[in-house]
Order: sequence, then C-alpha cells, then structure tokens
Amino acid sequence: MSADTEFRFNLCVSQQGYETKPSKEQVPKITFEPRNLTIDDALKCATEGRAFCYSFTTAKQDGIITIKDKKESNFLSTSTIIYDFDDMDVSMFDFIETLPYKPSFAYPTYSDGKNGFSRFRLAYVFDYPVWGVSQFNTLYQAIATANAFRLEKKGHGGWDKRNVSQLYYGTKAQASTYNGHTVYSTVSFEPFAFSTKEEPTVSATKETDYTKYETTIDAEFLHDFAHLSQKGLYTKYREVFYPNYEPSLSTPLIEDESGMFSLYPEDYVCVKHKRQGKYTLRWEVGEDRKKKLFVTAHMMLFNLPSLSIENLIYNLSIERQWYYDNSDGKISNDVLIQTAINAFTKPYALEPSKHGVFTLNKAFWEGQGYTANQAKMIVRRYLKAREVERLYNPSLTRKENVRILKENGVAITDRTLRRMVSREDIKINSPKASHTYLSCCPDSDTILMLELIHRNGYITQQQLSEALNVSLSTIKRYMREMKGKLIERDGDNRTGKWVVLPPFSGCLSQTVLKVPMVAEQPFLS
Repeated sequence: MSADTEFRFNLCVSQQGYETKPSKEQVPKITFEPRNLTIDDALKCATEGRAFCYSFTTAKQDGIITIKDKKESNFLSTSTIIYDFDDMDVSMFDFIETLPYKPSFAYPTYSDGKNGFSRFRLAYVFDYPVWGVSQFNTLYQAIATANAFRLEKKGHGGWDKRNVSQLYYGTKAQASTYNGHTVYSTVSFEPFAFSTKEEPTVSATKETDYTKYETTIDAEFLHDFAHLSQKGLYTKYREVFYPNYEPSLSTPLIEDESGMFSLYPEDYVCVKHKRQGKYTLRWEVGEDRKKKLFVTAHMMLFNLPSLSIENLIYNLSIERQWYYDNSDGKISNDVLIQTAINAFTKPYALEPSKHGVFTLNKAFWEGQGYTANQAKMIVRRYLKAREVERLYNPSLTRKENVRILKENGVAITDRTLRRMVSREDIKINSPKASHTYLSCCPDSDTILMLELIHRNGYITQQQLSEALNVSLSTIKRYMREMKGKLIERDGDNRTGKWVVLPPFSGCLSQTVLKVPMVAEQPFLS
C-alpha cells in the first residue's frame, strides 16, 4: 500500500455525464471509453455524473464499450474494484473511519440520504490490473473479508454484492467525496484470499504421507498443510508467516541517509510474475511452472535468509494461489514441499533481476511539493555530484579533474563540473583536511609527483618532467600549486630537499605505483 497522487490506472468512463440517476431509457444508450486516470481524475468524473465500468472486449475499433459488451464472458481486467453500499445507518465518512483497509476513493450515490439512510461507493485502486474473472472474484471477496463487510439484507443495510459486469453510476456535482490517495498491491489482501468455492478437507481415512519430511519440517504444520483448506491455512498462520511474504519477494534496497531515495543493490533479485503490459497474468500449463517455483524459492531465501522452511512453503502456496494456473493439479502440495526442500539443499546461481539505479521516496517528495519527474532529475543530479565528489581533487585544475574523472569512468564535461562547483553541488575538501580523495586517483600526475618526491626529496624538475612525460613548464606550474599545500621545502634551494606534507605522506606509504626510480641527488633548480 502506498500514498500516491500521481499514479495512473485504467478505468472505463461513460462518455456522457448525468445530473440524476439515468432512466431506463437512457441506460441502454450509455457508452464507455477506456481512460487513464489519477484518483483525483476519477473523483472529478464521478461528480460530473459519469458512470464507471471495468474493461471488456469490444468489436468497435475505437475501443468504445457498449452496454451489450459489458458482460462476464467479455471481461478483460480492472485496476479498480468498486463496492456498492445501500441503506447504511452511518455516513460514508464515519464508515470509512472504521475500516482497517480504507478505500482509494469514495463518493455518495444519487440517492444518498433517501429515507434517512446513506448510500455510497468505495473504490480500491491497485498498482497492477487484475486479469480475468477468477482473479477478480478472489480479490473482490478478499477485500470484503479483510474489511468485514456485511452483506445487505432485508431490514438492514450493507454491501450490495455485484459482479464484473456491473456498472457504477456517478454522483451529484455538489457531493462530498473522499480521496484516500492510496494505491494498493494485490499482495496486501493475499492473507484474506481464498477460492470462492471452499476447498474440501482431506478425509481422515486418506491420510497424506508427510512423515518422510518430519525430520526437517514441523509435523503440525505439515499436517495442517495437508488437511486445512487454503483459507484455513492462511488464517491459522497469517500472523506468524505472512509478514515475511512481501519482504521475501525482493532484495532490500539501500536507503540513502538523505531520505530522498533508495538505491538498488547490484545483486538485486525480484520474484518474477507474468505480465502483459500492465496486466498480471497466471503462469499457464506448459510454461515451465515447476522451474519458476524453484527459482522463486531460491529468490525468497536469498532476499530473506532467516526464512524457515515452513514459512517458505507457506509463501509458495500464496504464489500458487495467485500467480499459477493449477487447473491440472500438477503443482500439488507435495510439489511445493519438495520445491522448498530443494531450495534449502540444492544450490542455484541467481541472475540479478532487471532494475534501475534508484527508486524515489514518494512520501518525501510529496512533502516537498515536487512531481515524480522533477524528483528524478534532482536525485540524478545528486548521485552524479556524489560520484564526482568522491574523485574530485581540490589541488588540481578543473581541466585536470575532468581528465581524472574520465579516467575513472565518470563522464563529465568541463562546463558541467564548473556548474557543480559554482552551485556547491559537491563539497570541496581542503587540501589540509584530515582526509583526502587523492588516493582515489592513483594515475594522476599529482599523485605520481608526490610519490616520486616522497621517495626522493632531491629529485629535479627535469627528472619529474621525464618521469611523467610532461613538459618542464607543466612541472614548474605543478610545483607552484603544490607548494605549501601538499609539499614544502626543507632547507635552501641549493642543498635542501622537498618533503611531502601529512596526511599525504601517510597515504603514499601504502601506495604501490610502477614508476621509475631516480638516483638521490641534491635538488638543482
């Protein structure tokens, strides 16, 4: 679950708005068009009197959906699940306050307040569309179970249960609406998900042979896994195991101390679910489902090494329920158990999942008043500055710093570096600070000079010129810039020698460079 004002989701909206509930003559003429909306957009459509429906196949090339198209056999998907409440003795806002899972948005119906009762609709928006009638029914029931919705019955109000083909009218222009700014993940409701038809329990006379696993897996859990229904298993172990499900799906990110973003680790892996564009599908028969489950089990253990084998089996059962077609029964309980055991006992080299460099902390940027695109630009600039700052040498010219940065794989122009310095994107360390970044660029001319001088304080400028393969005038300029900052003269110009100042001398003693040795002799200008 996340707070989101910019997230866009798909929902079909009527092309015409209505000031009052459409009449029987008007309903057959209603047509819908697919729209990509934010939550604010959806509420605006509702108060314009526009009706909503889910996505359906249609023969029209422009994608327009008619009332005839809107039937269960044509259902495709939805990113939003809507609930209709009638004859409630509490207001919409008071009812929402009692819910553990509050809606993404809500609005009253045209008949709200009739006979002193409240009538309203609650909508739950998801980050990925739910595909197909089976997944819709499962999630539809799961949300109701999570919130303990009561069904409308004669004499008391409640949830008026509908199906995928239902259309939901809008509301009056002056209606008070609710915006929860909330986008859910389907996994938020997985503990409450179970098949619409309750699975039969295993007969006591047909005892499953689970004793072969007793030495490694808790016997009580195995017994429950074999005998409880899907709902019963989720309910019994929800508090113990479910909190470890979502963390096992992806590698923990590295949170930056700025609070602006999180970085992806290089070895990031994320459990792969089948998707078609924005739609989540099930892995079908013939798509190597068992291999995918085995890789999933390894990823879960990699992401959460503390996962117990019982918790892993529980997690795999959730995956089977939501993301795998098991109509052929080939992904049996025994298969899940053996897959979990194999994940613990058989090594498997995981390939890093596709990922970016960073992900935004949306809550932070919303508080700052920035859009997601603006925030991405700021974070990219921030990360570039940190990369440059790590290698930047305040004792060198900007041109020399650009060369060193490029040598170390940082692509940057002189103009960009000048801009970074001028607007203080990078923190420039004093050469006399207790630490230095010079050791980060061992191939620079400056470090070579310091190394040679540290070895032989009597080295001549001509010898430095030959060792570094630069002109004598360049060496003289380097010496002028370094004097009093990095090096100092010990004695007079004729008989004295050059000494590398601390802390650089301490760093150089650990530096291993392949530079030519020169004979010790007095420094001659």
